[in-house]
Amino acid sequence: MGAAVFTTILFVFYGAFLYFTAYGDENRATQAKKTLSYAFVGLLIVLLAFTIASFVQRLLLGGTQSQLQVPSTSNQNVDPRTLNLDNISK
Repeated sequence: MGAAVFTTILFVFYGAFLYFTAYGDENRATQAKKTLSYAFVGLLIVLLAFTIASFVQRLLLGGTQSQLQVPSTSNQNVDPRTLNLDNISK
């Protein structure tokens, strides 16, 4: 997905360059506007594809692959009311 964002940024700069250097040439200004539009439409398509693929992956795999896994520790059953926090340096 990073490549899609990078490509979009390149085409936005290219379209902006075309637009700013058009100097009243309507054909060049129209081409610049099309380039900018196509860049954002392409990014939208990539984002939608990524979202749909992630949704389907969670449906098929049960949603366990994209969740953060917290490592287990041996102190899971500590009662927070019995902790002595007076010795913690600030």
